[in-house]
Amino acid sequence: MAIVGHWNREELYERVWSRPVTHVAKDYGVSDVAIAKVCRKLNVPLPGRGYWAKKQYGYAVSRKPLPKLKEAIVVTRNIPFSKPFSEPPSPPPPLPPEDQAEFGRIDKLAADGAFTFAASTKALRHPLIVKTRLALREGSADDRRILRPKFQSGALNVRVGKDTVKRGLEVLASVIASAEHYDARVMVTERDRDTETSFVAFGQNISFSIFETAHQRILETPPVQRPGRSIRIITVRGKPVEYVPTGKMTLNIEFYGGPLRTTWNEGKHNLYELLPEIMATFFKAAVLRRRDRLKQIAEAEARQRREIELKQLRHRIEEEERWVKELEQAAENWAKSKKIREYILAVVDLKKADGDELGPDTPIGIWTVWALQQADRLDPLVKSPPSVLDRKKELPRDDRPLWAR
Repeated sequence: MAIVGHWNREELYERVWSRPVTHVAKDYGVSDVAIAKVCRKLNVPLPGRGYWAKKQYGYAVSRKPLPKLKEAIVVTRNIPFSKPFSEPPSPPPPLPPEDQAEFGRIDKLAADGAFTFAASTKALRHPLIVKTRLALREGSADDRRILRPKFQSGALNVRVGKDTVKRGLEVLASVIASAEHYDARVMVTERDRDTETSFVAFGQNISFSIFETAHQRILETPPVQRPGRSIRIITVRGKPVEYVPTGKMTLNIEFYGGPLRTTWNEGKHNLYELLPEIMATFFKAAVLRRRDRLKQIAEAEARQRREIELKQLRHRIEEEERWVKELEQAAENWAKSKKIREYILAVVDLKKADGDELGPDTPIGIWTVWALQQADRLDPLVKSPPSVLDRKKELPRDDRPLWAR
């Protein structure tokens, strides 16, 4: 059995740009293909191929903005009941001893309340908080009455309703104060059309965001249009509707492929009460990402060493093949020179038997000297005598095709 509900367009947009679609699909209990179809129906852009790999390893990526709709789109969804006797998830792979020690230290700090920092007056005067407050004030609200900070204002990535701004800034101020107390920090990176907020620890950037969802409410009567002022009316199935912020915030960490929780929704507890767990997760995510980064560096160095080894091996093989080829050629030439000398002796013996004169100035004598020189030129064990063939390279090269010569 399942409950029939509606897809929340803004929430879905935040989720698919915070984690890979395969992970988001598990959150909703559907397939990644179903998530992609819903995004197409709701006109929600999706990250392109290679986006998450680039983002994980620090390359510059940008988020496509959520386009505005001329008319609200409603897509129903079946919300399945949780199975009480479902199989437990498989345990994550064991951590290396050094990471286990880091996790233990982080858990102890969280249990001792070390990550609970009140949003003091000083914390609320932090430059990032001041910029964000001003950017929200100068920004605009979308159709869901969710405020978006002014573009390129250096503001933190927070999308909340007007009534939730104070609580959202207090949560962010506490995160910043806690981070800076433990040699970490929060930074804002401005890119082409997007702003990214990151928690930086152990040299690793962990992107995160805070956003508030809105629920839909049907209006009994549409807003009254006044002269000179156009009011945009959103309709769903022909009925006028309005969106009202829920007052409940969600904090999402952009970290995937690990055993950590990455999303906290306000419900029984608000975000401030969940901060110890959230801060502990920030530091754990940085530990895991540092491990992955070091692993990546080690693998790259191993690949580089292997490439050098293979290059050296290839050079040795080519050199060995050249030596073998030269050896075979030398042996073949030696055998040819030996055979030529045997032939020369046979010719001389034949001429001698015929009674021919064998003096050095006779034709057979001249030929014998020349033939022995050719044998010496082939023999690798004898110094090669000069020959007119050595001057062949002096002749001009004829590059014409055979048929034109």
